Amino acid sequence: IQPFYNTDQEFALVRIYVPGADLKIGELVAAQWSTKTSAWMWLPRQAVVDLGTEAIVFVKERGSFVAKQVVIQSTTPDKVALTGLSSMDEIALNAQFLVDSEGLIRTSK
Repeated sequence: IQPFYNTDQEFALVRIYVPGADLKIGELVAAQWSTKTSAWMWLPRQAVVDLGTEAIVFVKERGSFVAKQVVIQSTTPDKVALTGLSSMDEIALNAQFLVDSEGLIRTSK
């Protein structure tokens, strides 16, 4: 299931396996399902810095951006689902510009 809704399409893409069904690849079908909502927040991939042992985003606090540790839950080619942020946090959309040249990043948890 695509983890986000594409506003240019009136449908979501889902890959399912239905044994014995007479369906063709790419055929449109109608379906219903229910899921629990999650507390994951989806951000553009360039907003997240993966440090190998931890991941960070830059959150605006009192007029400047500070590194905040987050936990990556899922990824797509261009988006990252994570936990550890509030819906009120202001996030830098391109975190790579905020990484210092020394490579030292202090995080707040």
